[in-house]
Amino acid sequence: MRIRAVALTVLFMISLASPFVSSDTVTTGDTDISGNYTMTGNYTVAKGTTLTIKTGSVIDMQSYWMEVEGTLIVNDATIMSSIQSTGIGSHNSGVWDYITITSNGTAHIHNTTISNAKSCLINDGVLYASNITMQDCIIGIENSGTATIADFEASSIDQEAVRNTGTVSLTNIDFDNMSGGVKSSGDLDLNNGEFSLVGYGLSLSGGSSDIANIDFVSSVGTGISIFSGASGQIDVMTGAATNAITAMDSTGFTISNLDMTGSRLINTWSAGNLTIDEAVFVSDSSETPIDIITSGHVTLSGIDLTGSFNSPQGSYDAPWTGIALSGSGDYHISESTIEASDIALVASGTGTVTIDNSTFYSDRLGMEFGSLAGTQISDSTLNMSTGSEKGVDILQGIHNFSAFEINTPFNQFATGTIGLEAWYAEFVSQSVTVNGFATSMSLHDSIAEFNDVSLLDSNSVGLAIHSSSIEINDMFETRISDTGIQMENSVAKVRSWSSSSHENGAVIDNTSRLTSWVTTSSGTLFYDAKGEGQFDYGTSQNLIIDAGIENRIWDVTVSFEDLVGNPIDATWESLGFTGTANSGTAQVPVLESGSEILARFAGVGTVTTEVGADGGTLLMQVPIMPQGDWLLPGGQTIVLGMTDDGSAHTATGNITIPANSHLIVDRSTLEIPSYAKLKVNTLGSFSGVDASVVGDVEIHSEGFSSVEDITALGTTSLHVEGNVLWTTCQNSIESYNLEITGDVQLDNSCRVTVNSGNVNGNIVVGTGAKFEVVNTLELTVLDKGEAVPGATISIQGQSQSVTTNSEGKATRTASAIVVDSSGTTESYIENITMQWNDITEYITWNPTSSRQHTFTVSTIDGGVIDEYLELERIWSPYYLSSDLVIPSDQTMRIYDGVALRVSDGVTITVEGVMDTGYSTISSTGGGARWGGLIVGHSSDTSLSIVGTNLVEGSPILSVENDAQVTISNALFARSGGAEPLISINSMGMSLVSISSTTLMDSSSNCLEMYSGELFLSNSDIKNCAGDTIWARGSWIDIDGVEANGDVSLEGVDGGINDLQANTLTISNLDGYIMEELSLSNLVGTFNRDITIDGLNVSGAPGVDLDGTAGQISDLAIDCGGSGIGLISHHGRASSSLVVSDGSIVSCTKGVDLHTDGETASLILEDVDISASVAIASDGNPVKVYDGSIIGSVDISNAQADLYNVEPSTMTVDNGQIMVWSTHIISASLEGTPIDVDVDVAIQDELIQSWTTSISGNNIEVDIPYVLVKQDATETYSKATISAQGEALPELIGEYDIGLENPDIISLLMTPNQPPVAEIVVPDEGFRAMETEVIPIRALVSDDLDSNEDLAIEWNVVIGQTSVMKLFDEQNNITDLEAGLYVLTLEVTDKQGVSTTDSLSFEITLLDSDGDWTATCNDDTWYDKENNLNCGPDIYDTDDDNDDSLDNRDVWPLDPCAYMDTDNDGQPDDLNCPPGVTTWLTVDADDDGDGVPDSLESSNNDEESGSNGIVIIAFIFLFLAAAIILLRRKQVVE
Repeated sequence: MRIRAVALTVLFMISLASPFVSSDTVTTGDTDISGNYTMTGNYTVAKGTTLTIKTGSVIDMQSYWMEVEGTLIVNDATIMSSIQSTGIGSHNSGVWDYITITSNGTAHIHNTTISNAKSCLINDGVLYASNITMQDCIIGIENSGTATIADFEASSIDQEAVRNTGTVSLTNIDFDNMSGGVKSSGDLDLNNGEFSLVGYGLSLSGGSSDIANIDFVSSVGTGISIFSGASGQIDVMTGAATNAITAMDSTGFTISNLDMTGSRLINTWSAGNLTIDEAVFVSDSSETPIDIITSGHVTLSGIDLTGSFNSPQGSYDAPWTGIALSGSGDYHISESTIEASDIALVASGTGTVTIDNSTFYSDRLGMEFGSLAGTQISDSTLNMSTGSEKGVDILQGIHNFSAFEINTPFNQFATGTIGLEAWYAEFVSQSVTVNGFATSMSLHDSIAEFNDVSLLDSNSVGLAIHSSSIEINDMFETRISDTGIQMENSVAKVRSWSSSSHENGAVIDNTSRLTSWVTTSSGTLFYDAKGEGQFDYGTSQNLIIDAGIENRIWDVTVSFEDLVGNPIDATWESLGFTGTANSGTAQVPVLESGSEILARFAGVGTVTTEVGADGGTLLMQVPIMPQGDWLLPGGQTIVLGMTDDGSAHTATGNITIPANSHLIVDRSTLEIPSYAKLKVNTLGSFSGVDASVVGDVEIHSEGFSSVEDITALGTTSLHVEGNVLWTTCQNSIESYNLEITGDVQLDNSCRVTVNSGNVNGNIVVGTGAKFEVVNTLELTVLDKGEAVPGATISIQGQSQSVTTNSEGKATRTASAIVVDSSGTTESYIENITMQWNDITEYITWNPTSSRQHTFTVSTIDGGVIDEYLELERIWSPYYLSSDLVIPSDQTMRIYDGVALRVSDGVTITVEGVMDTGYSTISSTGGGARWGGLIVGHSSDTSLSIVGTNLVEGSPILSVENDAQVTISNALFARSGGAEPLISINSMGMSLVSISSTTLMDSSSNCLEMYSGELFLSNSDIKNCAGDTIWARGSWIDIDGVEANGDVSLEGVDGGINDLQANTLTISNLDGYIMEELSLSNLVGTFNRDITIDGLNVSGAPGVDLDGTAGQISDLAIDCGGSGIGLISHHGRASSSLVVSDGSIVSCTKGVDLHTDGETASLILEDVDISASVAIASDGNPVKVYDGSIIGSVDISNAQADLYNVEPSTMTVDNGQIMVWSTHIISASLEGTPIDVDVDVAIQDELIQSWTTSISGNNIEVDIPYVLVKQDATETYSKATISAQGEALPELIGEYDIGLENPDIISLLMTPNQPPVAEIVVPDEGFRAMETEVIPIRALVSDDLDSNEDLAIEWNVVIGQTSVMKLFDEQNNITDLEAGLYVLTLEVTDKQGVSTTDSLSFEITLLDSDGDWTATCNDDTWYDKENNLNCGPDIYDTDDDNDDSLDNRDVWPLDPCAYMDTDNDGQPDDLNCPPGVTTWLTVDADDDGDGVPDSLESSNNDEESGSNGIVIIAFIFLFLAAAIILLRRKQVVE
């Protein structure tokens, strides 16, 4: 944070020093930006132009946007904003808008950092980027175009780093600290990505994705989310995430090479089509790592699932539940290893599960299959821990096992453990091996067919079958158990049984039959078979048997021939065993009490009965259908079975069945040619087993009917497609399960009854004949599989009812049709009512066909449940007649296919956990309304509704306290009592998620919400008596909802994306974001700030807002021919309502505005309005930018500003309308764009004086074009523009403006010539002596400026030092010391252009007496010719040449005097050389004694004697001084 604060401070200080780009800018040519720039307006890179941001640039966007219609090139730059947001927790995101690359634009962005934007980049065009960093933005990149991005880092993003609806390629990304990494509904190519501290890494909701090498480093909520429409693949996922994968209706996705840790590998409510290949996952919580619901196809291949977790109950070294699967889809698990602490695999629903080459480990329960359509398990192993309860638990479905092994360590003391248990299931399997359980296999009410079964080391029972049938076609082995086979009311058929180490090999009750063709036994303690049932066996041993019925099976050698004696390899059936002859012979099992043998060849067969005996033989001749007429041989039974290719048996002539012959068509079709018929003679018979006869039939016998399946598989039917004639009838005829499509004719006296059949054709009977079809309704009433005796069955129109018997059954017969000599009587549809306790069920029956129906009335006890409650499809429907409570420590689960019917007013309260699958919860009918689900208790309360239909409740769902509620693919319908379908009024914190769900037919609001959080997505809501959605003071997020009604939101948070509704009413919203709305009307009041992006309205008024501010973009209103499009009344004073990018059409009035007080302007941007009155405003200011207006603009008590749009009619009442035209000021100098300062002005009496100032180049400026007031209108065609460029003369001119003139105003700037500057005095090389005054004079001029406006500066420089500055054209130089000097003249005009001139000059040493002449010796400073000391004053000892040395001369520079005896400043005497004057005056009193010299002359004579001595002394002193001076000169030299 300190680093960030320092960085922001530095950037802020840089921005303060930046030059300003003022106002909106549009480029007109290629432009460069470099250095530090601060934007004060929006920036547009126009089509055909290029903006290049140079290396090292720092762009401060402030609060503006940049739009690229041309080309943007950025390299090694920073784009940010120095504006500081002040919100709590703010990280300075969203303070400026965005950079947009339009659909025609292209951007190349490299080595660049972008920060602080709402959207760092919006790309609708083409983007190439590398080494980019984005931070502190609301959204990183929004891409709907084509983007190629490499080496991309993003951090501190509020929403997603990338939001893609186009095509994007990402390479080497690193995303940190954001809600989501990549959200894509377009095409995505991603290679190498790292994610940390993100809500989700990837969210894919459409398009195709190719993703490789992604790593979830830390703190990741969901790695990958896959939604409907998304397809593609992910290769290599590593790291950690709470949820590695979530999926919702995936349309084909493959994820491979995954190595991760977390709570869940995959969690989905509706996976769709999904493949996960080669995944290593380590679970670290009690959640189910693989939890999938699908109606599609899910493949899990190469899964290695392990893990560990701690809970209050203890520590576990594997996930609690490994895999949970449900739904109607298909699952395929292959080459996987799954570990679990409680259950390895649980699967329910109506789909299928396929497992191959996999291994499962579990401590309690291995696999649980509930109500599936089926499973297929091959080459797989299930290993259970010591102390486990059950290996495989199966309820319903068809199952195919091959090389499936179920193991647990053998424990001779274990009781109650079961290897494989099945209820109401069907097995069509190859091989199963079970080891170590107390009971190896237990079947209840099931049908099983296996090739090989091995049940080993089961200390209690090997195979236990209850009310079931099992067929083992090859090897069956039981070993080490008290009982090998235990049977109750069951049938078992085994080809070869190896029984070893049992107390009793088989225990058979009196309703069971065991048939074992080959039986071997060893180590049996008591009996090889015992009980009161039937044991059919073949053996070579002496078995110990104590059974109710014993039947020895012998192998009989059967030879098969055709009718002429040729051996044939016929297929045979006997005792349910089948085989094929080899070289015409086969060993066939036959009971010594006799068995029926069926032989077939080429679809034609025969049946015979044989008695088995040791060494028995049998010859069977199999007929072949001849060409032409076929007369069956007498006394034989011929079978026409299924042909090898499934084709029909086709006769080529008449077929006649003589007396004592029997023709059976078995699961095949017999076709008779149209010129022939099938004739059944007296005492002959014809039977069909699921058979059809195509052709006419003539019957002289009682034997024409369907029969039971000859292989004992149940009753069947016979269908005749042709005419049927019964004739020469001797007795009444009964026929069964006969359907005739054709005409029926009975000769005189024939009486035929068809039981369970129908006729679709004409029926004609002779005298005394009668034809009747009698059908049967058989009803069964069961409660969870148990018979319900005493249930009342009532039939409409009958006064008497019947009750079910002890087996729960009741029957009803009725004549569907009766035809006799009196005419035809037909039946009608009957209503059947079943009543048991307070449960009533109804069906209808049409007696034209027989019907079997089971009423299932499984009851659930009300009250507080104290154990896990499961409702399984096999016992459905269920009935609940009193309130049910699921406490916090319990779970209720309703499986797929279940129907739960709840009595009127009865509720289900969920305080714990409730899960419902693809099922139905409804009332008991008759207008009743159950009390619904009441949910809420604590944060652990959970309700999951997936694919459930919940109907007829009041309300159906009430969320009243803390809870997690998840609803998907559900239906809520038909509430009553003025109650909603769903009510969310949580006293605590509830979280409700509703997706892919339909809500309909409520008697109040469909969805009502007062508090909590709601996520509503991809759902339909319709036919609501009130609002479809009604929410107050809550958090609601709507995504993809079609609401056929009104929606009302007040004081809510959250957002909307993709809502279709009638009227959307919004009130008291602040910051609420709505996208993609399709409505009839939008009504809003007192909304502080709303954002709507994408609003389509078809109605009037389309949008009606009061006291509302915010933004509406992408608006389309169609009033349908009349009404008002947009109403905005009493807008907010603090902020505007902004409407952009839209259209308002087919309205009487487009926009209606009104306010009574201060209101911010309504702003319309790029809105096309077509209406009689386009805009009408009473008191509300309005601004219109671009777009179009067809219709009038009427303004009262307000001001309207119209930018680049001009209506045909404008009226004003106490206000004004200003039409503005936007122009681009483009300045250039000799073809090169330059920045200028521009003033634009318009003046006249109406507008008075209008001016604006801008700076820069290619700058947009709005200029008044038309002004309309109440009593005057003025159009302006020209504006005065003045421009000033750096170092350029000012440009002033009149320029064309207005909408009909070009947008670009070109300013051609004139270049500036430098001034003329010349030094005319002094000359080059001029010399002057110290103290002399040097005059300087210059000659100056300029092409634009007068001399008075020029800046003239003189500069005197010695060496590198300036010693004097002077100004003006002429001046004087004074007081310079001796030296060589440069004199410089610089002249600068008003535009800052300068010209310089210079010369050198010399200042010499001072020579006061002028004796430094050519005769002066520079060595001695003595002039021998003139006999005097000479040179500059510093060397000349007598500077005034008065013969008095300077050191004695009181006035060394004045030749007129040298002595002042009394030092009174007056010389004793004056002796001036010729031509010299002095300012001195002679001293009148030289000695200063007060006596004038003139009075002291006598005294001078007296002193003359002494004067000689003085003169001598003076001479001496003079000579001494001269010597000293000479020596001093030598020292100086």
